[in-house]
Amino acid sequence: LALDLTTVDPDDQLPWDFDNPAKRQKAKQLVQTRRSLLLIGSPMCSAFSQLQTLNFPKMSKADIDRMINYGRKHLEFCIELYRIQMKNKLYFLHEHPWNARSWKEPEMIKLLAQPGVIRVKGDMCEFEMIQEDGQGKGRIRKATGFATNAPNLAEMLARVCGGGHRHIQLIGGRAKQAEIYPPKLC
Repeated sequence: LALDLTTVDPDDQLPWDFDNPAKRQKAKQLVQTRRSLLLIGSPMCSAFSQLQTLNFPKMSKADIDRMINYGRKHLEFCIELYRIQMKNKLYFLHEHPWNARSWKEPEMIKLLAQPGVIRVKGDMCEFEMIQEDGQGKGRIRKATGFATNAPNLAEMLARVCGGGHRHIQLIGGRAKQAEIYPPKLC
C-alpha cells in the first residue's frame, strides 16, 4: 500500500527526475489518485549533509548554490506530496540524516509544526546497519531523522543506540554505502 517514487517511472522505465516538471506533475497525480496508505520520501540529502560541507572549500560558490537549490527544490516537492497525503487523511514518512540542515528549511519547519506530525531519531546501528573495516564487522550509527504523521510508525522508528557494540565511522567512502537501508529497517 506504499507508493514508492524512488524506483522507475513505469511508463518509460527511466528514473523519476523531479527536475522535470512533467515528472513532478505525474508524481502529484499518482499521489492524488492512488491514495496509497503510506508515501515514503527520502530526497537526496547531499545538499544538506554535514559531511558534504567538508567539500565546500573545494567548490565554487556557484556550484554550492546550485547544489543547495537543487536539493531544496526536491525537498520542497516531497513536502508538497506529504501535504497531499495529509489532506487525504493518509500517511507519509520522511527520512533524512538527523543533523542535516534540511530540518531547518522553512518548509520543513512548517511541516513539522502541523498537528499530528512527529519527528523522531533512529540510529541505524539499532536496525543492524553493518559495514566492515580493518578490525572486522561493526555497526554504523548514522543518526537518522524520521518525520511522519503515523504515530505507530514513529514509535517503531525511534530507536537510539543503547551501546554494546562497536561503531564504524562514516569516512573514506562509507557514507555512500550507508545510503542503503538495512533489511531490519525495511
